[in-house]
Order: sequence, then C-alpha cells, then structure tokens
Amino acid sequence: MASPIAVVLQYAGYSPQPIFVMGENPGIEAVLANVIKPRTAYVAARQEHLSAIASSYRVESGPAMLRMWVDSAHFRPFPPTCAGCCRWRSARSTASTKLGFASWLPASAISDGLYYGMRVGGRLVSAAGTHVISPAAKLAVSAT
Repeated sequence: MASPIAVVLQYAGYSPQPIFVMGENPGIEAVLANVIKPRTAYVAARQEHLSAIASSYRVESGPAMLRMWVDSAHFRPFPPTCAGCCRWRSARSTASTKLGFASWLPASAISDGLYYGMRVGGRLVSAAGTHVISPAAKLAVSAT
C-alpha cells in the first residue's frame, strides 16, 4: 500500500495559526496529529478535507474562499498591457487588507511576494499573487 500524500503549510508567529492543507485525507490527518499541532488555527482547505481536519480540531465554519484554476491545455496568457492592472508589494496596503490577504497571510508574504490587482472604474475588483517564492527550491505558491 502506498503512503498517503499531503501537504500542510504552517505560517509561524500568528494566532490563530494560519494553515493551508491539501492532498489525501489520511496524510492530512497524520500531519496534523503528529507534526503540525498548533493550539488554534485558521485553516484554508477544500470542503472535502474538513473531515481530516476534524480528526484533530473542532471545525467551525468561516468565510468561503473561491479558488480558480487552469491547466496547461486551457491556459491563454492575457496581454501584459491589460488596462486597470496595478502592482503592489506593501503588506500595509489598503487593497491587500480589503481583499482579505492580511487576515491569514503574514505581512512578509505580501511584502516579499508579487501581487497584481485589476481595477474597473478605479475600484479593485480582483487580485492575484505569489506569496511564497523560493528560487533555490524552484517553488512558488500563488493566491488569487
């Protein structure tokens, strides 16, 4: 039998502790039971992972997060000169706070990451960014 595959990403220093989970439920259960065990946590997870999280924590519902994805077969780059785009790196930005990034990401994730927003009529309507960038590990994690 193969070992379950899961990732549990923990941001240290915040309370409640921000955690992101993905993968197979038995793997998530094992990591939360044996490796990452904060007293309280704010967890970003898919609906189907809540039972795995509930094996170690009391789960209370929070705001739903809408996620988008695209695979390589359907990805079409948007022209780099799109109107209304803005780039920011400030963790104290009003835009990042209004979008909810500041509620679960450490300030350094936003200030060290790379974020873009789309404005329509001067109003920020969408944002996306990469909040974990590791050239050495050839790894990046993005948030939209």
